[in-house]
Amino acid sequence: MLYTQGVLILVPFELIVCFWGLQALGLHGFPIPNAVDRNRHCVIMSLVQGYPLVQVKQLQNPDEIFDKIMSLVVRLAEHSLIHCDFKEFNIMVHILTFNC
Repeated sequence: MLYTQGVLILVPFELIVCFWGLQALGLHGFPIPNAVDRNRHCVIMSLVQGYPLVQVKQLQNPDEIFDKIMSLVVRLAEHSLIHCDFKEFNIMVHILTFNC
């Protein structure tokens, strides 16, 4: 892993491991975009139909969304995985699912 001017650059081996890891999470039913393809410098993910949680101004059922998010955090932890950047900018909300 290299850092240049605040940008994370993955070397090819780390990128392959990241790609395989994302595919494995998807195959085990984690709600993530599909890892579609990769090259030496990036992983291409499928488009997510929704909005980042930070852009949603009002929720009709915040308790339900909080419970779903926390159950996902626990599920990841049960597989010895910790999302190091789990915040409102990285959580996508599907508007029709949660009646935002």
